[in-house]
Amino acid sequence: MADTIFYCWQSDTLEKNNRFLISEALRQAITNLNDQLEYDETIGEDTLPIDIDHDTRGELGSVPILDTIKKKIDKCKIFVADLTVVGKTPAGKKLMNSNVMIEYGYAVHAITTQRMMNVMNTAYGSHADLPFDMKHLSGPVTYCLSKEATKQERSKQRDALTKEFQKILQKYIDKGELGKNEQEKSVATPDADIGLFVERGGKIGTDNQEGDLFFSKEGPYTYLHIMPVDKQSELSQHDCRQAVNEAHLGPLLEISIGGKPIPNGKGILKVSHNGDAKDVKSFVQVVRKTKEVWGADTLYMGEGATGKPTLNFYDWKRQLTLSFINYLRFCREYSKVEGAVKVRVGMNGVERMILDSGEIKARTHIHSDHIFDEFTIEDLTTSELDKLLNPLFKKVIEDCG
Repeated sequence: MADTIFYCWQSDTLEKNNRFLISEALRQAITNLNDQLEYDETIGEDTLPIDIDHDTRGELGSVPILDTIKKKIDKCKIFVADLTVVGKTPAGKKLMNSNVMIEYGYAVHAITTQRMMNVMNTAYGSHADLPFDMKHLSGPVTYCLSKEATKQERSKQRDALTKEFQKILQKYIDKGELGKNEQEKSVATPDADIGLFVERGGKIGTDNQEGDLFFSKEGPYTYLHIMPVDKQSELSQHDCRQAVNEAHLGPLLEISIGGKPIPNGKGILKVSHNGDAKDVKSFVQVVRKTKEVWGADTLYMGEGATGKPTLNFYDWKRQLTLSFINYLRFCREYSKVEGAVKVRVGMNGVERMILDSGEIKARTHIHSDHIFDEFTIEDLTTSELDKLLNPLFKKVIEDCG
């Protein structure tokens, strides 16, 4: 499956000069880059390294538009918003399209401004007209086409925009953050939920004694996914099992490292549940072909003394850090991962949960439904790896502010 570039467009200004022109330039830039990248052309367009996405493209039926867009932004590699001025207040303050700004604001939280490539038609307003919190950011990519622009002028600006988009996207490719078909290498199914390799309630394995195992289908959860950037040598099932045993690898956030290794089609799985195999509360999955490590947990997202969904922030932070360090140690010393790894870690389904923490004077609610961070670790021998989770913890605290 392709890495997606999500395009957030507006139609308040002349569409042939904005919406469609930007889309054409972006598509051409992506086509040029895909021609330079390796992929299997015989399988179809799903194997293209990079693809464009927007609004509810590819969705069937009458779907909730905003929720669909949020999920797409969560999964996209690059976010592109048309920040062209579309109006002004009676006092003369310039305004951008309201829907664009809603999606932009969500993207800032979901994927950060480091993965944005925004664009602006300066015929309607300049960088100086952006809201205060956006003026200090670099960009956006600019071009200038008024309503009176000729066909030749549009063609010239489109070609220039294509070159600028391509130059910027090439930098992401060079850094290994775009065009690697990571989901194609990953074991995640197309309908997998955020941070998981299956959908909620999906089958994750089979135990000889307990039967089929299913990850808990309801409630909030924490997830951690570690994936090597480069192709790795494949582990045999025996070596994968031995590595899990020797590393004492346990389900995510579990204090106890007990539990037997369970072989499945992907590699080795370890689970924790309360006697119900159809309601696994926590697991870790090691994938022998890719050396990925997947972990998820619902236990620390339980009910507090009030009977309401509560997260004990201090305990959660401590256990997530311990699991993170242990999983990285496994990659470094036992599965022998070579090169850099990408990490995606977060919590999902947590909106309105109570955050109970000694670091906050009073109990407060989490406002966002999905909070996460992702980053690349170039060297697994780097010291102070535990500090790499601090940005995530900061996001959680700030979200409750």
